[in-house]
Amino acid sequence: MNYHCDDDTFKQNAKLKLKEYGIDVDIINGFITRNSKKSVKIKCSALYLLRHAKTLGTSNNVFMSDYSENSHIIYEGIKDLIEENKNIQNYNFDNVIVCSDIPRVKETGEIFKLLNPNIDIDFQRVFKGINNGGWENKNENTLTEEDLNDYLQREKLHNIFAKSCKGESWCQVLLNCISLIEYLNENYANKRVLLIGQASIFKGLQILTDINKKDLWEDYNTKEIFNLEVENNKKKQYSKIMCVYDKESIENVALGLVYGRFQVLHYGHMDYILGSLKKCKHLIIGICNPEKELTKYTDICPHRSKPSSNPLTYFERMECIKGSLMEANIPLDKFDIVPFPINYPEKIYNYIPKNVKCFIPIFEPWGAENVRVFKDELGLDVEVIINGTMDDKRDNATNVRNLIYKGEEWSKNVPNFVYRYIKENKIDERIKKLIEDDNKNIKAE
Repeated sequence: MNYHCDDDTFKQNAKLKLKEYGIDVDIINGFITRNSKKSVKIKCSALYLLRHAKTLGTSNNVFMSDYSENSHIIYEGIKDLIEENKNIQNYNFDNVIVCSDIPRVKETGEIFKLLNPNIDIDFQRVFKGINNGGWENKNENTLTEEDLNDYLQREKLHNIFAKSCKGESWCQVLLNCISLIEYLNENYANKRVLLIGQASIFKGLQILTDINKKDLWEDYNTKEIFNLEVENNKKKQYSKIMCVYDKESIENVALGLVYGRFQVLHYGHMDYILGSLKKCKHLIIGICNPEKELTKYTDICPHRSKPSSNPLTYFERMECIKGSLMEANIPLDKFDIVPFPINYPEKIYNYIPKNVKCFIPIFEPWGAENVRVFKDELGLDVEVIINGTMDDKRDNATNVRNLIYKGEEWSKNVPNFVYRYIKENKIDERIKKLIEDDNKNIKAE
């Protein structure tokens, strides 16, 4: 099989360099394995990556190279950056490094600088991620001849030397990540650092440092990493901060707890869950009102008990949470999902251990009352992670359900998995009927 590939001299030199970092390379097929006797450390106390903003190319689902005209970020991407930046102070970054000078990364760094003028930003040129070089919006059914061979070698057989005729190999990305690690260790030891770059840099750092403790390609899914098919472009989380590792948060809390009805799971919920995951080694996610018998009316928040406010079953909500977290590349061993009968506090310890730290956002009196109950009645360790008003919420489930009822656009309010799951299982029709029944009852009264 003929395919584009790095040359033999490059392969031999790369093999030696990767071996220093505990990665053994088979020169013939380009497959890599980890040497378990070696452990690569990054000396930063915490390392995160902000993925670059959306570009004209990614928005229109057309070919884009590193320096093509459509590789510049767009207004929608800037809006996403502004939204993600709202909680930047919670991360306490000491330094920010812009990884390369390709337009989408450099421009994301420049917008970040405007939003955070007091944070030192180190603009670099050489720590580039993958250049997919012509495979955007394509798959093996649409590629032919040489391009198809290239695709199969790199995307299916995990040959790190194979590449498209206009792109980069995974090997080059790994070497760039090695240079980045060496730069971090020399200049940013014991610092909390945010990288601004491409998602492949995030993946490369995970591979080199054995952070996930998994087989190197176990969770490698090209449809989630690359823009290979139009419908999968929506899965890519641009302008999002992703945690490579955080020593402080992991060392501080072993077991965390979040809770909610998640009717329907939206991006505000995901911010709450993903933010809490960064604060603990393992997270328990409690689903309130898990069944009708464990749901009751409360004066402090009367709408929570209405049938139209509880359209999804416990199982359906569990599937939505699990699917959305997997879609966000969160390993299954990082969280558990349990029933959480919040209206019956005496039953809660049937589902959670007593040594959890409960992360609670307060937007309304209901949240403040939960803090009191959890602390005073249950003796839980509680951390209020947000103390605001309803205006501070990114979204709310009532709004999402109303959008569904009115037949208006709601896909942008929820994770992609949730949108597909609700449509495929016709839960949106159930939501419409429950709201319609509620409206009829109100008129009758």
